[in-house]
Amino acid sequence: MPSLQIIDQEDNNTEAIPASQQPLCYICQEKASNYICPRCNLRYCSLACYKDQKHVSCTETFYKDNVMAEMRSMDSDDLNKTSMQKILNKFEAENDQLNADEEQQSLVKNESDNTLKTLEQRFEDMDIAKTDASMIWDLLSPQERHDFQALTKMDAWQGLDLPEYEPWWTVPISVVTDLDSDEGDDTGVSDIPPLPTAIPVLSAILKSPPAPHLIFHLLHVLMTYAYLARQTMGDLADDIEYGVQSTYCLSHAVLFSTATNSNNPFQSIGDVLTDIRRQINDLEHQNNAISSALDIMLLQDAEYLLRHGKDYAIRALGEIYQLLDHASKDKTLVLPSSSSPLSSSSSSSTSAPASAVTRKKVGLAARKAYFFMAYANHLKHSQEEDQRQHVELLVMAIQTEYRRLQHDQDIFDAHRKVAKDALTEHKQSLQNNAGSSNKITELL
Repeated sequence: MPSLQIIDQEDNNTEAIPASQQPLCYICQEKASNYICPRCNLRYCSLACYKDQKHVSCTETFYKDNVMAEMRSMDSDDLNKTSMQKILNKFEAENDQLNADEEQQSLVKNESDNTLKTLEQRFEDMDIAKTDASMIWDLLSPQERHDFQALTKMDAWQGLDLPEYEPWWTVPISVVTDLDSDEGDDTGVSDIPPLPTAIPVLSAILKSPPAPHLIFHLLHVLMTYAYLARQTMGDLADDIEYGVQSTYCLSHAVLFSTATNSNNPFQSIGDVLTDIRRQINDLEHQNNAISSALDIMLLQDAEYLLRHGKDYAIRALGEIYQLLDHASKDKTLVLPSSSSPLSSSSSSSTSAPASAVTRKKVGLAARKAYFFMAYANHLKHSQEEDQRQHVELLVMAIQTEYRRLQHDQDIFDAHRKVAKDALTEHKQSLQNNAGSSNKITELL
């Protein structure tokens, strides 16, 4: 007799519900409901009913929106095309298995998916990297769309051997390319931003010597860039609106600030780190502080960018400048308004204000990024030894800070392990005592 099976993946026991106790399918109202939709708990009997128009609001729109967002975040190199093909092949295999199961149980007749061409036939003449995401989506069957969305919500990506993102500034230079060469990198290993062609001379835009605190503002901008680059898989231009919104949220105290030098908020690395933590929490809508691991990673990223001999800091600043400059001139771009979640007010006095981000503000932020390019170039190539030492001292201070954070985290982890072991031992002791008491009671 057919039965509804509820399976717990972490438990080998399976609870079977007889068909006589199962309610009818909510769609066809004819057969027993053998399945339950994980999103809306709708009971259905077959794949045909699952795809019914009555259920489309729970499936089609949700899956489409999420898969579009996922595809926009993917790089367009050959490696990702291979990864995408692996994903699609996996969908095909799982879809075939589902159809085979339904035929065996006689739950449905001939499903429309059985007449679809294979994935290889559907995509054999298509360059996935250059094809619009909506076109790829339309070629997927409903089950394939469901499976794709399921993969984005679970850790199943790890089973596909997808490459982890490695920031361009952490890749050994000998593996990537010769930066002094006029030829671009065609290895596909990393996309190192080009060195800006027209780097301004600092003395041309700043008549007096740079203030000492500017070095911490530079650190703040570089940590902002490192966070954005990691969030966008190294492609800031892929979603310009998101890039501008995030830069506004993270760097409103520097690039988007209207404060004078007398109102400088950063006097140390600790000040910079505290502000970065707060802004990332606001950006990601987290109530708790970010982990020390992220603090350490962003500090190390800034260190790499500052001390690399190929002007990595200037290249990074050039990317932020290009992002903001393009956004300030693109009249079709929708900039975040006061109602944007990324620009909402916060209880913190240093959080991004709830005001609209105008093109004028973005243009001024671009000019500040342009200034920091000149400042970084001045520190790197200045004939004045004390100016060059500013970078060396900052790098040493960064190293000291992230080593301190790592040491504190190691101590915390060690104490937590001791406490956890003690708690486990205490519970075991209580269980042993309870067992001894039961044995004594039985003897009596």
